[in-house]
Amino acid sequence: MKFLIKIRYILFLIINNFILSEICIDNWIGNNPNIQKKFLVINATVNNKKIKLFFEANEKIRFESENSIIISKPDLTLKYYKELKELYIDEPDRDFNKQIFSLVDINKLKKNMKMYSKNVYTLKNKLKFGKTKIYFDKYCDKIDSIFINKNKYIIEINNINIDTVDIENIDSLFFIDRDLQGLKTFDFRYEK
Repeated sequence: MKFLIKIRYILFLIINNFILSEICIDNWIGNNPNIQKKFLVINATVNNKKIKLFFEANEKIRFESENSIIISKPDLTLKYYKELKELYIDEPDRDFNKQIFSLVDINKLKKNMKMYSKNVYTLKNKLKFGKTKIYFDKYCDKIDSIFINKNKYIIEINNINIDTVDIENIDSLFFIDRDLQGLKTFDFRYEK
């Protein structure tokens, strides 16, 4: 008899955990319709430094930090270092693109999240991001913070804001003006 009670209790916990995690994630998705748009921008603070990530559904990514801009497209990667005024052009980084786009694919993201505790979830890391915990606010309306622990290196992401991109020519985000005064360009696409 005790065995059946334990089994029922364990089943209750598993089902309850699944239902609660679905409710929180669905609530977050419902309160953030921008995450399902074709163009979006994510502003955040990563280890006390402000960053911006722009996503375009045709596999274009723009990552801005204080010192650099990285643009990744299916055919090439651009790395621009602001202070040095240096532009590096290289073959596309398909692994980087795959990892970033897996994070904005809501269905994949949802499948890979598991409730850790109330409003705290772990991310199953098939792409080797390390141990990732996602903290939602009290009502699961917003992501409060994300902590990634990989090889004793901790990445803390907070002040997360997800919005759509309101710009007439979205393509202008995904190139660097090569006519900038003093720009040094290094193109490694054809070197082997």
